[in-house]
Amino acid sequence: MTKDERSGVVFPLPASYRANDPALTDTSPANIRQILTNARNGQLWDQERLYRTMLDTWPRMVKNLSEFQGAVAGLGLTIEPAKREGMEEPTPNAVRIHDVVSRAIESYAPRPGYWELGLTDMIKALVEPYVKGISALEIVWHVQNGIVSPRCYAPVPGKYLAYPNQSNEVDRLMLAPTGINNSVLEDFPPNKFLIAVWCKGGSHPVYAANLRPLSKYWVASVYGLGWLMQYGQLFGIPWRHVETDGSEGAQAEAESLLENIGASGWAITTKGVSLNILDGVSGSTDSLPQVKMMEEADKAC
Repeated sequence: MTKDERSGVVFPLPASYRANDPALTDTSPANIRQILTNARNGQLWDQERLYRTMLDTWPRMVKNLSEFQGAVAGLGLTIEPAKREGMEEPTPNAVRIHDVVSRAIESYAPRPGYWELGLTDMIKALVEPYVKGISALEIVWHVQNGIVSPRCYAPVPGKYLAYPNQSNEVDRLMLAPTGINNSVLEDFPPNKFLIAVWCKGGSHPVYAANLRPLSKYWVASVYGLGWLMQYGQLFGIPWRHVETDGSEGAQAEAESLLENIGASGWAITTKGVSLNILDGVSGSTDSLPQVKMMEEADKAC
């Protein structure tokens, strides 16, 4: 790493970044609503944590995003020298500029094992805002092939990005160099960052992330999966019902009976304790509301 690279605004990230960026554990509807409100107030960190959690728990979203990113990155990048209007051939100066840009594009060299992106992954990262709203990459420059060019592109996590919430500030995306969204914010320095923002007409970018409407379906899918697993545990298992005379001894006997009958398959009862075996849950899983919620969530995605 060169001296210039060490002077990056965010790059390189310390290893402590991950320890101080905990995963989202509360996926209740109330907490998801609060996260979306925080994003509206300019705090993008929570919304990115929600995005990571959705990717971690929603296979359909991973599949769709991977196909979308791959399709865009696979379009190819065409660089042509500029031509003045009415001219069939570019000027010699335009050809020289074309050669420099072409060499610069091909001079990236991300280090193996580091969180550094080359050209293809950079394009995929700049496509992500279609889902999560905003992405930023810090450009790491070097001298290669006789020119100053990008060596790699370093992702900037959401905790380093924020919109100001002071009423006297001009509304704009800003940097939180210390990684704390309520710290002093700074403007992006020139020639150091690539910023991708997904917009929907005249709506503010904090409302544009497609994960916002999808999060409602995702919550239904997550809860539906949990309920479906619980149903799967009970499906076809006979229900055991024990009647007792209400005494303390009968109650203890009943609890022991129910705890061990699944493993033993037989039971002995005494006076005051009566065991009843009932039919298990039956019916087709196709009609379960849990399955329907998960299917609707995948369709929305």
